[in-house]
Amino acid sequence: MEKFSKIISLRHLEVKGQRMIGLKFYPDKVVQAMVKELPSIKWSNQYGMAYLPNKEKNLQKIYEQFKGVAWIDGKYFYKKAALKNPVKKEGQFSIKKIP
Repeated sequence: MEKFSKIISLRHLEVKGQRMIGLKFYPDKVVQAMVKELPSIKWSNQYGMAYLPNKEKNLQKIYEQFKGVAWIDGKYFYKKAALKNPVKKEGQFSIKKIP
């Protein structure tokens, strides 16, 4: 696995009622120049990150744009589904079987 010194974190944003993909990253001339090349990219002072419309083609473009240059961190963007009917029992969580 390659080690990347540049990391871009994907976030869900809502701007003016529209779903957006947020790109959070440390200031870096290379990354900033590449981000500016993305379609319909804008900057939010409120959130401190760049963003573009949340569409499948834009998500694919992000991965294509930064392949081999930066690690795309999706841990905040891709959430695992919540457990169905978790039951807390003696300090541990178990899952009820669904009939």
